[in-house]
Amino acid sequence: MWPGKNTHLTYGVDGSCTYDRATDSFDFPRLREPKRNQLRPVKDSFHCLVPAQLKQKSPDIGAGSVKLASEIVEQSTDTYFVPKEVLKKGHQESLAALDRKIYDPTYGDLLAVLRYTVPRASTDVLISATGPYGDIVAVSILDSGRLPSLSSTKAVRFSSRIRQIFTIPETHYFGVRTSVSVCIFEARVESKFSVGVARLVEIPQKSLAGQAFAHACVCPRMEAYLALVDVKGNFGLFKLVRRDLDRNFNDYKRLYLSSIHDPAELSNFKKLQFAHRNDELLVMSRSSLHVWSPGTQNCKVVANYWTRLLDLAVPAGQHDYCILLTTREVSVVDMSGFELVLGWSHHLDQQDLSLKLSVQSYDGRFECHIISQATPLVCVVTFGFERQRARVVGDPYFYVPHPSEPLQSIVFVDYGAAPVYLQLTKDLEISRAHMERADRPVEVPERTPPSQPPAIAAVGRNPEPAKQNDAEESVAQLVARFAQSDDAYLSLASIVPTSGAVPSNLESLVAQNGWAVYCASERVFSDVGQIDRLHTVPETLFRLLRPFENRGTRLRDILQSKRDTCLDRISTNLGLSLLTVHKQDQGDHGIEAIRSQLPVELAALLDQWRPHEPQDTSRFSHAEPLSQVPAISTSQSSKRKLKARPAKLAGLSQRLSQSRSPGSSQINASSPASSQIASPPSSQPEAPVSSQLRSSLLTQGTSSQKKRKKRKLGGFM
Repeated sequence: MWPGKNTHLTYGVDGSCTYDRATDSFDFPRLREPKRNQLRPVKDSFHCLVPAQLKQKSPDIGAGSVKLASEIVEQSTDTYFVPKEVLKKGHQESLAALDRKIYDPTYGDLLAVLRYTVPRASTDVLISATGPYGDIVAVSILDSGRLPSLSSTKAVRFSSRIRQIFTIPETHYFGVRTSVSVCIFEARVESKFSVGVARLVEIPQKSLAGQAFAHACVCPRMEAYLALVDVKGNFGLFKLVRRDLDRNFNDYKRLYLSSIHDPAELSNFKKLQFAHRNDELLVMSRSSLHVWSPGTQNCKVVANYWTRLLDLAVPAGQHDYCILLTTREVSVVDMSGFELVLGWSHHLDQQDLSLKLSVQSYDGRFECHIISQATPLVCVVTFGFERQRARVVGDPYFYVPHPSEPLQSIVFVDYGAAPVYLQLTKDLEISRAHMERADRPVEVPERTPPSQPPAIAAVGRNPEPAKQNDAEESVAQLVARFAQSDDAYLSLASIVPTSGAVPSNLESLVAQNGWAVYCASERVFSDVGQIDRLHTVPETLFRLLRPFENRGTRLRDILQSKRDTCLDRISTNLGLSLLTVHKQDQGDHGIEAIRSQLPVELAALLDQWRPHEPQDTSRFSHAEPLSQVPAISTSQSSKRKLKARPAKLAGLSQRLSQSRSPGSSQINASSPASSQIASPPSSQPEAPVSSQLRSSLLTQGTSSQKKRKKRKLGGFM
């Protein structure tokens, strides 16, 4: 549409622009501003005024369409049969589910608010469709409170179902369209508790072309002009007249008759709006849009295979611009020459043909509420003007108007800073809710803010002296309390603060007692694992560490106990922060059984707890931090052997054994079935490994681990 003029390039992303071939220039229509004007429903303000009225009818199943169980048994040897009641119920439920997905494009707004003004008073009159078959028009007086309610109602029944309700601006008249006629009524508020309705004019379908009406529209500037279109594309311009010196309209006169009939147009959707002049119409179908005047008729928009026209709306109080909604974008159009001013992609479902527009003017801007009649969702796109050029103000946003049902119609009362909206669902339920705008500005960042540091620092970082002293004091106090109490069976995570590095005075509290403590920090997905191994635990802390005798049992308890403090440290991004304790005469027996019971993510997490080292190599030395992502040191060799030369591995192992002190401990990598227990650790500190040797070791470990990830996790990393 509109080729060669203001071509929209990137459809709504930041930095999108339009290109004008006439001036060979680019324009950036996005106007960034704080989100202080966004509307949102007030919590707990939803209130149902009229419950659902429409009956969900489904055609009854004929007696011959469903065989009885006895007939099935007699006519077939198959003993399987379905009772008639089950078939009938299932068929009706399927029809009801299908009926909820059916959208009739000939239905317009079934809810309208008429502003009734007299010299001494003014009030709002709500006009809605109701009844079990949707053939009753209810005219009700709305209370003048902050949240209006219905006080007096007058009902008018029609011979066919109501398909559209519209009002004539600045008058007491409203119209009702059915498939066979259009009627004009006058509403009279006789007192606070009484309302009257009088029928003035009725226009039958034979006055146009004998087809069912599809849409009706009144001229916002002259109350006497009315335009009608039917499902075949025949449309006409009518004038309401007064005869016999009557003060109200009592007759009509057809001025013009034309057609946009297209044999290829299969949809009954037809809609029209008054254009820049009183005798100029915009006639729209799913595939084209025409500008009609008494002398000419021009086709302005032709939709191709990738888009369809959905709705057309003119903001109240002006006649210079209209808003056009398609399956891909919402556009501002200048009605004087029907030129595209700005188009913006709404990124909604392109298969949803039930989208409709409700355009409201606020603070010199057009707030376009895109309503879906299939989903309880409303998208708001705001258009404004800056230096006489159209702009998209702020970011498009969404709100949910109804808690469960999609809307058929929505109207706003006193649209402004805190409007009240009334809504009608497909089942003719009328409800009310209150809306508010964001009261404080929310700054929109122009660039990505700097990432926040992790809440749990990695093991190996040197904490600040003040924080380290605080940690040492807290650990000393906890240990003293645990030594005095016999009932303090708390987790080791309460003793050692995992939010920072392990305090130095913990080593003085640990002695030779056959226990080994391993500390894992924030994340465990890494190519290189870092291990911080502490000394053994003294007798005073022996009973406190009893729940940590087996790593698999502890992990299972953490996952099954929702009240455990360690559960909060297992986040959705597979992060982990806890302390695990192993008894050195106990291996990883049963860890595969635990792994089979875990989800895929936690199973992968458990695999990362066991770094994949080459066969017959010792664990890493961590005199210096090698990675910010540590892991548990108990390892399992990869099933696929490393493709390395034996001489190189032998030399590497020899250099590694020479670089380590005789008293340093080793953990040999083996499979879980034949796990070998590591030798008891010594209280002497380990000798550091040279930088060159560590780099070579890390390269081999990284390659082996990456191969295992691609094979077991399907290339997740």
